[in-house]
Amino acid sequence: MTPQPPMTPQMPTIRLLLVHSPLVGPASWDPIAPALAEPARDVTIPDLTSTVAAGPPWCSRQAELIARAAGGRPAVLVGHSGAGPLLAAAGAMIAQVRGYLFVDAGLPIPGQTWMDTAPPELGAQLREMADPDGWLPPWSRWWGEEALAEILPDPGTRERFTAGCPALRCRWRCSPRHTRRRRAGRKRPARRARTCG
Repeated sequence: MTPQPPMTPQMPTIRLLLVHSPLVGPASWDPIAPALAEPARDVTIPDLTSTVAAGPPWCSRQAELIARAAGGRPAVLVGHSGAGPLLAAAGAMIAQVRGYLFVDAGLPIPGQTWMDTAPPELGAQLREMADPDGWLPPWSRWWGEEALAEILPDPGTRERFTAGCPALRCRWRCSPRHTRRRRAGRKRPARRARTCG
């Protein structure tokens, strides 16, 4: 009987979680996702769009959805723009996090809402855009067709991206990112202006 070579333990496949901003849809990752896949690394884009209409608590529901997408595998969390503040909470629910990558994304600011950190003129503009029930139009309609065409010049890509952008509750944009209390004596962090998306 011919002896068999010893089996080499196979490393578990790393799951790359590409997390889109809750302002838009998963199609924002479509152009780059196929290029990131490898035999030892699969790519998953969790779809957060259903969580926006579901009502509060938005952030915890989104973090749970991201964590479930890891499927029990070692994961690298990649957050774009408004997804950045969700990564730490999602990572706390995943057994093996191999890393975090923030793509034009911010960190959560304890006790502050998104409106607290947005430029005042943008906050005023969004409040004016909200309908009587507090709903904002999809992010793809905030800036006009010409501005969107500059960002996404390919018509097909732009159409898919636009179709995936959910309507948004203005209240969601005004909700605290998380409610951890600031210790007495600690200074409030400086406000930072960030773009949406």
